[in-house]
Amino acid sequence: MFNEQPTLFDAIEFNLEFSQIDVFYDLSFLLMDLDYWSLRPLANIVLNRYLDLTGDVQGVALLPLFLSLRAAVRSHVRLAQLSSQADVEPELAKEAQTYFQMALDYLEPPKPQLIAVGG
Repeated sequence: MFNEQPTLFDAIEFNLEFSQIDVFYDLSFLLMDLDYWSLRPLANIVLNRYLDLTGDVQGVALLPLFLSLRAAVRSHVRLAQLSSQADVEPELAKEAQTYFQMALDYLEPPKPQLIAVGG
């Protein structure tokens, strides 16, 4: 409210450049959640199906960053929940730590591998 009138102050929802989000950023939330729940094979299926349907392979390079951001958001939310409680719930603390570690792990470069194919 401004001068007792409802007033838009940023108009982001009306700006298409700001209101649209990268599909990989949204997809990374699902992939990160599946990974958290030890469903990485299912995350692999989801990602590969998306790539098959769209051919949008350029965004794959951003996935480590997006996955890390999404895990860091979850960690932050768990910590905020903890800070608002009088009694610390050990499960929330464990989840916050797990999500934070995932955020760090997603940014680690993968170990080099050699794959030889013969025929």
